[in-house]
Amino acid sequence: MYKSALESIVIGISVCNKNASERTVGLFLDNYDGSNDGYIVKGLKVPGNTTVEIMSGNKIVLQNSGSAGDVLRAEASAGSSIDVVLSVLEDV
Repeated sequence: MYKSALESIVIGISVCNKNASERTVGLFLDNYDGSNDGYIVKGLKVPGNTTVEIMSGNKIVLQNSGSAGDVLRAEASAGSSIDVVLSVLEDV
């Protein structure tokens, strides 16, 4: 059976600073249809050698029309120092 619209649910986001110095992180949701874009977090200060859990029980539904989809984008003050890990339920 073909599904023209797919959904994924983000159930967890962790940000790890692998450096000893504090880094700043932003996570942005880019909605595929251009509406309701927005930051999940902006300017989040992550202490050195620390992992921060972003979601804390919340969920984000990502949609895909079959030809275009929502995108989560990460930005960091030092990209090589930051890892972002998502826990996602696909095609639900």
